[in-house]
Amino acid sequence: MISLLKLVSDETRLNILFVLNKADYCVFDIEKKVGKSQSLVSKHLKILRDSGVVEVHKEGKNRCYLLKDKKLKELLNFLKENYA
Repeated sequence: MISLLKLVSDETRLNILFVLNKADYCVFDIEKKVGKSQSLVSKHLKILRDSGVVEVHKEGKNRCYLLKDKKLKELLNFLKENYA
Protein backbone atom coordinates (compact mmCIF):
# COMPACT_ATOMS: atom_id res chain seq x y z
CA MET A 1 0.00 0.00 0.00
CA ILE A 2 2.76 2.48 0.92
CA SER A 3 4.63 1.79 -2.31
CA LEU A 4 1.46 2.50 -4.29
CA LEU A 5 0.95 5.79 -2.45
CA LYS A 6 4.58 6.76 -3.12
CA LEU A 7 3.96 6.23 -6.84
CA VAL A 8 1.06 8.70 -6.88
CA SER A 9 2.80 11.22 -4.60
CA ASP A 10 4.69 12.78 -7.50
CA GLU A 11 2.58 15.21 -9.56
CA THR A 12 4.12 14.24 -12.91
CA ARG A 13 3.67 10.51 -12.23
CA LEU A 14 0.12 11.09 -11.07
CA ASN A 15 -0.70 12.98 -14.26
CA ILE A 16 0.87 10.21 -16.36
CA LEU A 17 -1.20 7.64 -14.48
CA PHE A 18 -4.41 9.63 -15.04
CA VAL A 19 -3.62 9.67 -18.77
CA LEU A 20 -2.94 5.93 -18.85
CA ASN A 21 -6.07 5.23 -16.84
CA LYS A 22 -8.09 6.42 -19.87
CA ALA A 23 -6.25 4.42 -22.57
CA ASP A 24 -2.91 3.10 -23.79
CA TYR A 25 -0.59 5.80 -25.12
CA CYS A 26 2.83 6.09 -26.71
CA VAL A 27 5.47 8.26 -25.07
CA PHE A 28 5.04 11.21 -27.45
CA ASP A 29 1.29 11.28 -26.75
CA ILE A 30 1.88 11.17 -23.00
CA GLU A 31 4.35 14.07 -23.32
CA LYS A 32 1.72 16.20 -25.03
CA LYS A 33 -1.03 15.32 -22.57
CA VAL A 34 1.02 16.06 -19.43
CA GLY A 35 3.00 18.96 -20.93
CA LYS A 36 6.42 17.66 -19.86
CA SER A 37 9.63 16.88 -21.72
CA GLN A 38 10.34 13.47 -23.24
CA SER A 39 13.23 12.85 -20.83
CA LEU A 40 11.11 13.62 -17.75
CA VAL A 41 8.19 11.51 -18.98
CA SER A 42 10.54 8.62 -19.81
CA LYS A 43 12.15 8.84 -16.36
CA HIS A 44 8.78 8.54 -14.65
CA LEU A 45 7.57 5.80 -17.00
CA LYS A 46 10.66 3.78 -16.07
CA ILE A 47 9.80 4.15 -12.37
CA LEU A 48 6.23 3.04 -13.09
CA ARG A 49 7.43 0.13 -15.26
CA ASP A 50 9.95 -1.01 -12.64
CA SER A 51 7.22 -0.95 -10.00
CA GLY A 52 5.07 -3.23 -12.16
CA VAL A 53 2.04 -0.97 -12.55
CA VAL A 54 2.53 -0.23 -16.25
CA GLU A 55 3.46 -2.42 -19.16
CA VAL A 56 5.29 -1.37 -22.32
CA HIS A 57 4.97 -2.66 -25.86
CA LYS A 58 6.43 -1.53 -29.15
CA GLU A 59 4.39 -0.22 -32.05
CA GLY A 60 6.92 0.22 -34.83
CA LYS A 61 9.57 2.57 -33.43
CA ASN A 62 7.29 3.82 -30.64
CA ARG A 63 7.09 2.57 -27.09
CA CYS A 64 3.52 2.51 -25.82
CA TYR A 65 2.36 2.06 -22.24
CA LEU A 66 -0.69 0.66 -20.55
CA LEU A 67 -1.83 0.62 -16.96
CA LYS A 68 -2.03 -2.95 -15.73
CA ASP A 69 -2.55 -2.70 -11.97
CA LYS A 70 -6.25 -3.03 -11.09
CA LYS A 71 -5.86 -1.60 -7.57
CA LEU A 72 -4.11 1.44 -8.96
CA LYS A 73 -6.93 1.96 -11.47
CA GLU A 74 -9.42 1.89 -8.59
CA LEU A 75 -7.31 4.39 -6.62
CA LEU A 76 -7.04 6.72 -9.62
CA ASN A 77 -10.80 6.57 -10.19
CA PHE A 78 -11.38 7.35 -6.50
CA LEU A 79 -8.98 10.31 -6.61
CA LYS A 80 -10.53 11.64 -9.82
CA GLU A 81 -14.09 11.38 -8.45
CA ASN A 82 -13.34 12.87 -5.05
CA TYR A 83 -10.42 15.27 -5.45
CA ALA A 84 -10.11 16.42 -9.06
